[in-house]
Amino acid sequence: MVTGPATVTGVIVTKVVIDGSNALIIEWNEAQNSTSFEIEYRATGEAVWSNTTSNVTNTTLDNLELATTYEVRVRGVSISKLGRWSCIVIVITCDVPRMVENVIIVKNASNGQPSLDVSWDMPFSDRA
Repeated sequence: MVTGPATVTGVIVTKVVIDGSNALIIEWNEAQNSTSFEIEYRATGEAVWSNTTSNVTNTTLDNLELATTYEVRVRGVSISKLGRWSCIVIVITCDVPRMVENVIIVKNASNGQPSLDVSWDMPFSDRA
């Protein structure tokens, strides 16, 4: 009898920003009889899971939406069987501020008082 992979445990999700983009680093414990791992993730409320695979006990999910709640789960895979999914881990990605554009600084001296007027264009991700 071929034994399938054990259930993955110890899933840890760390939120990071890589080159200004949201990412999640997923790590988990080795699962007995696993030759690789399947990782699924989705924004909370979405019906469809996205997935990726890994031959080691970690992976990075990148280019994720800002300030979005994600669900993540992992399972072991063997040559002929799939393990059970781990418990779902829920994490909210960072709200990364974007660089403002077209900054204009004008020095004024109205009423004998020196002042600066500063204006800029909103970051692209914040535009309606």
